[in-house]
Amino acid sequence: MTKIKTVSNFLVGFSYTLLLYNKIYFGVTLLVGLFSLFFLERHKFKFNFVYNEKQTNIFFFLTLILFFVSSILSIKPDRSFEVIFYFIAFILININFLKLLINNEESFNEIIKFFVISTILNITVIFFYDLYQSGFLSGSFSFQEIRKYKGVLNIVTIFVILLVFFKRTIFFVIPLLFLFPSLYISNSNAPLLGIFLGLILCVIYFFIEKIKKKKIYNYYFELNKSPNRKYFYKKSTQ
Repeated sequence: MTKIKTVSNFLVGFSYTLLLYNKIYFGVTLLVGLFSLFFLERHKFKFNFVYNEKQTNIFFFLTLILFFVSSILSIKPDRSFEVIFYFIAFILININFLKLLINNEESFNEIIKFFVISTILNITVIFFYDLYQSGFLSGSFSFQEIRKYKGVLNIVTIFVILLVFFKRTIFFVIPLLFLFPSLYISNSNAPLLGIFLGLILCVIYFFIEKIKKKKIYNYYFELNKSPNRKYFYKKSTQ
């Protein structure tokens, strides 16, 4: 892997760290990293303007038509059309970025490495900043809401939880330990609600899967008890 590509991967993976300081820095860094990757892979990669699946394309274009109609009828059409432009750009960039990562495992692994480091750095900075501003480190803790990183915590919460999906290690428990006090000090209720609902959905999913497995087990158990089990076995293997 060339050094230029490594720099591009670094910009993409570390871009969200700049979100803590300035949204413009974040956007510029992310776009520079993405488009430099597209340029470096131009011989192997073709920029697509549609999805590969026909049904997805139909849904996408139907959504655009509805957006255009609503924008025309909007009180401020110019502002609505700007939102549509950002939406289209976001979708197209994500389609092609996903395609690039699927076809380039080396870049994917390096971006994930930088992303993991960036996420841990982000939650660490937020955690200690909130502790300092709350007076906890000086022994004069107050319950006053720390608002500086409250908005950023929405996306940081998702990233911290995603860490365990990239690699199962006890080390990723530390970012979680930093996350919950930060949410409490910042009075960020939306991420907590999202985590709570996510846990409920996971419990429901595993419960349904357990019922399915139990039904399959009972079916084969009853089948083995049946006097015609040899007949069923022969029929299923034909």
